[in-house]
Amino acid sequence: MSSRFLFEDPSPEEAELGDPSEGPSITLAEKGVCEGYEKYGYNGEDFISLDVKQMRYVPHTADAAPIADIWNKRRDRIDFVKHYFTKELPDYLRMAAPYLKTTVFPDVYLLQKNSSSPVVCLATGVNSSAVTMTWRKNGQDLHEDVDEGETVPNGDGTFQKRISLKVETEEWKENQYHCVVQHENWKTMIIKNITEDEIMHNVQTFQWISHCVYDDQKGVCEGYEKYGYNGEDFISLDVNQASYIPHTADAAPIADIWNKRRDRIGLVKHYFTKELPDYLRRAAPYLKTTVFPDVYLLQKNSSSPVVCLATGVNSSAVTMTWRKNEQDLHEDVDEGETVPNGDGTFQKRISLKVETEEWKENHYHCVVQHEKMMIIKSITEDAIKHNLKHRTRVTAIISTIVFLLLLLLLSFLRRLHRGSPKSS
Repeated sequence: MSSRFLFEDPSPEEAELGDPSEGPSITLAEKGVCEGYEKYGYNGEDFISLDVKQMRYVPHTADAAPIADIWNKRRDRIDFVKHYFTKELPDYLRMAAPYLKTTVFPDVYLLQKNSSSPVVCLATGVNSSAVTMTWRKNGQDLHEDVDEGETVPNGDGTFQKRISLKVETEEWKENQYHCVVQHENWKTMIIKNITEDEIMHNVQTFQWISHCVYDDQKGVCEGYEKYGYNGEDFISLDVNQASYIPHTADAAPIADIWNKRRDRIGLVKHYFTKELPDYLRRAAPYLKTTVFPDVYLLQKNSSSPVVCLATGVNSSAVTMTWRKNEQDLHEDVDEGETVPNGDGTFQKRISLKVETEEWKENHYHCVVQHEKMMIIKSITEDAIKHNLKHRTRVTAIISTIVFLLLLLLLSFLRRLHRGSPKSS
């Protein structure tokens, strides 16, 4: 993986052509050499570019041809640019590298099982979960026939995400379809065009995720193990029951075989209950502790909005979204501000207006994201905490207190009445 540093510098020939639309840009690879280019634009169009390998200027319009010819004859200019790319910039970036922030760009692939299957755009190796992916047709964002997957960890500190598009072969051959990968920390974007050469056909993807949340107070590990096939859930492990659960018909016979292999179950159980807790117990003093917030779903009554509350967040930079069947929702959503709790942590809430029948028939999730952490809370009867229950409990307590006070008052009045002198 090359370490990339983008560097812009004014052209030495600004006086001849005016400001270039794009100055020199270079990539400093691990070998310490510079792979760069130099482009000049005129009125928003490519005008002249430098072929760094051949060290000659290439015109892109008829008007640029005589200027490129003059520049190519000026060997002092060529020698200056060659020295700039092969000596000055590599030396500068070699010295500056320890102080510059390295941007690692992910690998992006276009996958397709067969010609009638959706085209899947996969970005992997992303160093943050805050990555966005979109499909475009002739420069316009697409929303129909698009299915966006969740951002999932790779297990090495990086993430992967995919977005699929249902499109006929004849359609993408007659139009320009692009997969666009963007990140808030990048100053550029990665664009992958659908072409015959770019699409990888008959690709089978098998994924395995092993996850553990270590409770250093109890010294136990709450974990899970998931297997995916071609971007879909295939088999998952119920750690408490020590049993593999199939998620598709094709996975059923494999899960059955794995469940019969008690040696495999024993190894996995030992891994989650003994090995991982022991390792994390020893490693805990050297690891950065991530404090996960508490996330609740609240509702006053069945006709009120469902409120997703995240509290105990150790930073105000938290994002919350509502999703319906894995698609982000924007309508009927009211997002509150992030407010301090007073103990150094923060809380935030986001509400959703949705009918009970609607969320029972679909998958609604509240997604809380912060740095490399993601918490997903699904709307279910068990997950929603109704305030009416708490009110009933409080009312019952108050009623009990009032009843006891009345008993005490009656007892006091009775004693007072017995102790008073009888009238003649």
